Amino acid sequence: MGHLRGRELARNEVVLHLCDNTACVRHEHLLVGTHEENMADMVAKGRSRNGRENQTHCRNGHEYSPDNTRVSESGARRCITCKREGASRRRAEARTAPTQ
Repeated sequence: MGHLRGRELARNEVVLHLCDNTACVRHEHLLVGTHEENMADMVAKGRSRNGRENQTHCRNGHEYSPDNTRVSESGARRCITCKREGASRRRAEARTAPTQ
């Protein structure tokens, strides 16, 4: 088990880094909390997985709605509109590409 400021941490306690720098040891940047609090802080600050769980739109501005979203096996969301637009763009480029 660890300790913070001379206090032994309980089994369910972890050190939270307020500055988000896990190498930081400045006492004013550290506090004791639970794993759940640490995970909630991570999500609130957009640091979870890829930081995009709370995004409502893709990078091109299309809404992540049930009709416009595919979820991969890894859990990543894919915008169907972007996929269709990309396929359409590639088809158009293939039609206009010079032949050799």
